[in-house]
Amino acid sequence: NNNALTLPDYFTGRFEDKSRVLRIISALVILLFFTIYCASGIVAGARLFESTFGMSYETALWAGAAATIIYTFVGGFLAVSWTDTVQASLMIFALILTPVMVVISVGGFGDSLEVIKQKSIENVDMLKGLNFVAIISLMGWGLGYFGQPHILARFMAADSHHSIVHARRISMTWMILCLAGAVAVGFFGIAYFNNNPAVAGAVNQNAERVFIELAQILFNPWIAGILLSAILAAVMSTLSCQLLVCSSAITEDLYKAFLRKNAGQKELVWIGRFMVLL
Repeated sequence: NNNALTLPDYFTGRFEDKSRVLRIISALVILLFFTIYCASGIVAGARLFESTFGMSYETALWAGAAATIIYTFVGGFLAVSWTDTVQASLMIFALILTPVMVVISVGGFGDSLEVIKQKSIENVDMLKGLNFVAIISLMGWGLGYFGQPHILARFMAADSHHSIVHARRISMTWMILCLAGAVAVGFFGIAYFNNNPAVAGAVNQNAERVFIELAQILFNPWIAGILLSAILAAVMSTLSCQLLVCSSAITEDLYKAFLRKNAGQKELVWIGRFMVLL
């Protein structure tokens, strides 16, 4: 709508908001929550560097952030789009292969389920322990996933309406496979580490290490390295998209809309790059 570059810009045109209150609120909401979201991504990357390379946590934070910020700063949306393609391929490979190998190593799908049931019957009961607040929270995460600004920005960049049809099919297929694979890693990881308590120490201390530990235990070091890089790919892909969304919100929806209405494209590009660094 009206060649909008950002979601706040689209909402303003779509609902003919002359007061621009909708633009301000949308931009501020994106900045607030995506800043927190970006921080969580940097922390995840830092944990990977910390456990894999033995770095200090502070050094790992700076290394992970710098790796993403550099290519986002230099290449912008085009660089992020191309790297996302490679990173998405790596992620789907890792998240399909790992749970399959875990199930095979435990003895098959049926044996895996039996071990998980023996560990705790609640693990195979999806509704056990859920209250109203938990259900609403799950619906918020699940239904809200498809409306995240950094995901919709990809569809907004489509060159035609016909491209959106193919993009939708690819996107939904990738999302279903990756999210199902991620759940399967954690789910069948219960069976593996229950059968192998001698190597379960790190996971018992921090359950978020389950993918890292499974990759290092079950695979050749070279393959494990590729699988572990999928974690970094997920972090970098999401973080770079979020940085661009935040940068665009500041540049287009605040700076250009309220401070410099006649700002040229070159000026906006440099403002956007500065916001990525900031």
